[in-house]
Amino acid sequence: MALAIRDRSETRPTTGAAEPRLGASGGATARRGQKRGVGWLLTREAIVHMLLVGAMIGIVWGSISVHLAQQRREVEIRAARDSSNLAHTAAESIGQTIAGVDDALRFIGAIFSSDPKHFDIAVWASRVNRTRGVALDFAIIGPDGKLGASSLGTANMPADFSERDFFKAHVGDTLDRLFISQPILGRTSGRWSVLFTRKVVAADGWFMGVMVASVDPLWLTNLHQTLDIGRGSLMLVGTDGFVRAVSIASSQDSTRGVGQDIRGSALLAAAAERDRGTVAWSNPVDGTRQTVSFQRLTGYSSIVAVSLNMDDVFAPHELYAQQYKIFGVCLTLLILVTGCLLVNNTRNLLVSRRILKDTMDAIGQGIVMIDSQGRIPVINRRATELLELAPHRASSRPPTTALADPHAREGHAGGHGPYSWHPATSEKYSSYEEVLDNGKILEIHTHPLDDGGAVRTYTDITERKNAEAQIIHLALHDALTGLPNRRMFADLLTDAIDMAKNGGKGCAVLWIDLDRFKYINDRHGHRFGDRVLLQVADRLRGVVTGTDSVARFGGDEFCILQREVGDRKAAEDLAQQVVARLSDPYEIDGHEVSLSASLGVALSPENGTAVDQLLTNADTALYRAKEQGRSTFKRYDPAMDVAIAERRLLEQDLRVALALEQLSVHYQPIFKGSTYEIAGFEALVRWLHPTRGNVSPDVFISIAEESSLIVELGQWVMETAFVEATRWPESIRISVNLSPKQFSVRDIAGRIASTLARTGLPAGRLTLEITEGVLIDNGDRALAAILALKALGIRITLDDFGTGYSSLSYLRRFPFDGIKIDKSFIMTLFEDEGSRTIVQAILALGRNLNLLVVAEGVENREQLDWLRATGNPNIQGFLLGRPMPPEAIEAFLEEAGGLVLQNH
Repeated sequence: MALAIRDRSETRPTTGAAEPRLGASGGATARRGQKRGVGWLLTREAIVHMLLVGAMIGIVWGSISVHLAQQRREVEIRAARDSSNLAHTAAESIGQTIAGVDDALRFIGAIFSSDPKHFDIAVWASRVNRTRGVALDFAIIGPDGKLGASSLGTANMPADFSERDFFKAHVGDTLDRLFISQPILGRTSGRWSVLFTRKVVAADGWFMGVMVASVDPLWLTNLHQTLDIGRGSLMLVGTDGFVRAVSIASSQDSTRGVGQDIRGSALLAAAAERDRGTVAWSNPVDGTRQTVSFQRLTGYSSIVAVSLNMDDVFAPHELYAQQYKIFGVCLTLLILVTGCLLVNNTRNLLVSRRILKDTMDAIGQGIVMIDSQGRIPVINRRATELLELAPHRASSRPPTTALADPHAREGHAGGHGPYSWHPATSEKYSSYEEVLDNGKILEIHTHPLDDGGAVRTYTDITERKNAEAQIIHLALHDALTGLPNRRMFADLLTDAIDMAKNGGKGCAVLWIDLDRFKYINDRHGHRFGDRVLLQVADRLRGVVTGTDSVARFGGDEFCILQREVGDRKAAEDLAQQVVARLSDPYEIDGHEVSLSASLGVALSPENGTAVDQLLTNADTALYRAKEQGRSTFKRYDPAMDVAIAERRLLEQDLRVALALEQLSVHYQPIFKGSTYEIAGFEALVRWLHPTRGNVSPDVFISIAEESSLIVELGQWVMETAFVEATRWPESIRISVNLSPKQFSVRDIAGRIASTLARTGLPAGRLTLEITEGVLIDNGDRALAAILALKALGIRITLDDFGTGYSSLSYLRRFPFDGIKIDKSFIMTLFEDEGSRTIVQAILALGRNLNLLVVAEGVENREQLDWLRATGNPNIQGFLLGRPMPPEAIEAFLEEAGGLVLQNH
């Protein structure tokens, strides 16, 4: 038998294994032990008496338990049925109440939309309350979020509601839906109120504002007095988890619990899965145990819940159960007294024997006791299973003979092994592990006894060892692709560096980043993206040799360790193969997608002999590869560190320039192509550095994008440009560029509207220019933002048209007002036939879609003549006007009337 042993014993036995012995002495000892230990008490009658006593007690208490459980269940069913009926009744009543409030809002909103100038809200509120028998306070919030009118007057009411949840819900919602707000505590009145709101829309679809009705929460649940709920409660809860109204019969405070957040409660969890039902919960308002039935109000995002106090429900049952238990106790005592008389002292011994046996068999470890003669008086069931031994068939006496099993005579060399039953007189405590032929791994502990015997325990640690191996694997490998992770890659790289130090060849690290993977992940979903990553991993495995290693660092980043690299060319050849292989199309479920990859390469020992140093240098090279157009690779050069340090220093200077307002905004005119009148100006930010001079916008704008300074910079440009534009004639528009990061800011439409209001610039004079990058990250969110901006009267232009991936699809999906031809096509009009064809197509597209087209980058007369003859778009470029500081605009506008082509 082949055994793999890892011995942890303090000392090994000096004698060989003594085989278990069978003989007369063993049998006689067993019989004497049986008489002394059990004697005449272990009779069949004693066992029968014990079983009878136990059976009778079990029958008594089993019957009591079954009967009480059945009674309790019936009480629960009745309580659930009663609360469900009450919830249904309450839902109908509260639903009618809400419908009445909704009808009043619709009615007053219709009157207001038909004639807003002559609408008197106090008069109509009085009529509605008198006609419908309600007591509601009404108010009108204008489309800008300002309070228009209130049936209570406007003296003590806030003037601006634009940031309130109910106003935001209607502004961004294309549907006409009732909104029920969370309870609001009045600052002056100290009273709670719930706001019911609907948006008011004119006949032509124009958003006129929001109609608000204020309702006392107690009025919504006042029918609790007619419901027989005892110490229960009636609640109106929004699906957002906040209590709108509540009535608790046991509480003197009529507003207790109003506005409370019960998200995460059993009630909300059940209501999320079905429209009505019953659950048990601890009421968060008063902490009582309750059974609560709920019913969803269709169309109102609300839940009506009626709860009954569990103490009230089970009070009669508890009294009934107590009486039954007293009866059961009395009957049990009678049975026990009778049983004690019948069993006498037999019971104690029998119980002790049975407890010992059951305990031994219930233990998860195998246990074997060996006496000083090598015999086995005790062995439990688990030991026979682990050692695959024939089980003992002793009746009522403990086993005292050695195991009659072939394995019992196969001791491990040196006296150790799971089957060596030897006296342990010379053995101290030992612990070791053994792997059996069947694959099981046993942990064996031997505890010596004072009389020369020993107790040995056997523990199956196979699953634990396998789990440890699995944990180690998971800790060192990527869960999705099965590739080594960053931690294991670092270990592999350490080994490769050490081999190079000991005379071997160097190694190379290739850091890989997938280009546009985020776009594919967002568009097709994470599951689709995972399948793309699996294909990427397979392709990388196919590119490398058997000695190289591929790892995934997370997201769309992979890394290759190339061993035995003799020169740079070997690493560069591998990098080219990776770029080419990963650029092949990927087909998943009938969808074909394209990817590219950027790589950074660092060599050892040339670029470092430490793991962190090599990885950092490879990452730096990757950064430069992505910076220079992607789908390529760059080998690390120390000069890259200088460039990165220079870029970081420039970023710090940009932060200072923003804080000290060292930036400026210049304005480049845009002319109407037919008349050469000035249509507007485009705001362009400029930076005159104190020591560097003029810094190119291409440089510092990209730095602002990477460091998220673009949001602060863009806001400053808007503030500055809007103020300057208010000084121009009203016919001249201002164009401002929005970056993708600016556009992704929460409530960008609200922020721009606030800036317009603060600077006094009308929204109709503003044009926002966005690039395709705004639309790639989150199309649905971008569409909602564009619609919100256009609702304010702002024009939206798609900038750099023709240079992206799918601009035509964006024109179909998004409601743009204009498109801007990228200057790269204008500059090559007469050098590239393709550029002329593209510009002609864009001009025709603009005419057919009724879009304003602007051609930027017009720098000579030939370009201008060709554009006017082809499609006559609006013109922007150095030919007609360069970017100018704000102080030059007034003089430029004065001379604009004489600006004719002959002057150029």
